[in-house]
Amino acid sequence: MKTTAFLLCVTVTVGLSACGDGGGGSGGSAGAAGAAGTGGSTAGSSGNAGTGGGAATAGAAGATSSGGSGGSGAIDCSKTGAGAFPDFDKTCAAAADCVLKFHQINCCGTRDAIGINKDQGAAFDAAEMTCEMQYPGCGCAQQPTTAEDGKTAQDESMIMVDCKSGKCSSYVP
Repeated sequence: MKTTAFLLCVTVTVGLSACGDGGGGSGGSAGAAGAAGTGGSTAGSSGNAGTGGGAATAGAAGATSSGGSGGSGAIDCSKTGAGAFPDFDKTCAAAADCVLKFHQINCCGTRDAIGINKDQGAAFDAAEMTCEMQYPGCGCAQQPTTAEDGKTAQDESMIMVDCKSGKCSSYVP
């Protein structure tokens, strides 16, 4: 009987981090964030830490959260590593399906205007924030923003987005 109780205690110790002390279990740790992949996948968010167990003979430990799921490949806008800025879904049926976003392309702050599916907006913003943090200030002048039609505009409010042939696209009228 003692051997069975000992084995049970070991199992409880590993599984619940408490054995016979009457205290609550310890909290779980936060999950790590998933990395964004190419092709429009978004970075997973960090998991929350687990909560402690209540006082009992063997309190239950908090569950460890898993990290977000993400694709392979890191965001690397400086072009010094193996990563790249991800592609985002551009499919649309009407202009209302599209949103206009701006992507910084160099340390001067020059940007490209990109039309993407509106459901991809938050993922784009997160990736763009990561990208912008990778550029050091280099003191050069920002050049006009380039739309996907190849035209440029000094005033970004002049750039529009539309659904053309089932894909969101930016343009300068």
